[in-house]
Amino acid sequence: MKYEAVFEIIVNAFFIFLLSKFLSNHFGDWKFFIPALILHIGMILDICWNVFKIHKINKIDYQKSIAEAQENQEELRLYIAYKKNSLYVVIPLFSAIFLIVPLKAAFDYDAYRLGFWFIGFIVGSFAVAGIIAWFLKKFSDKNLIKAQRFLEEIRELEVSG
Repeated sequence: MKYEAVFEIIVNAFFIFLLSKFLSNHFGDWKFFIPALILHIGMILDICWNVFKIHKINKIDYQKSIAEAQENQEELRLYIAYKKNSLYVVIPLFSAIFLIVPLKAAFDYDAYRLGFWFIGFIVGSFAVAGIIAWFLKKFSDKNLIKAQRFLEEIRELEVSG
């Protein structure tokens, strides 16, 4: 889970670098600048979330009391659940941006010219968001679940012993 967060930070940092150049090249062309700025801010926030996630993972100290470890794991579990549930909103909101900015950056194509198909793409992203969020919930992080069960078993042994 920690390596996944580090990978996301590296990828986001790379795309922030690319987006910075795109932003400077399209300053004043608001129909491209604003979506790129929103994407830029979203990537910065995602880096912050991943740093928080790494902090929470590193904060779990199994040498301390079981209650503290469980509390940290519960905070991490809630964070992961929040991030998965946010996909229901983030994917539909950012789907248009993920179409507008890359098409302009890579092919110098104006995605706004797609017309009705563009609207269909955004509407379809709601279904995609639901499917992705369902899969992420269905196949959640097994290591975190195992660690939570282990701590619960230890706590039960402490209470009964």
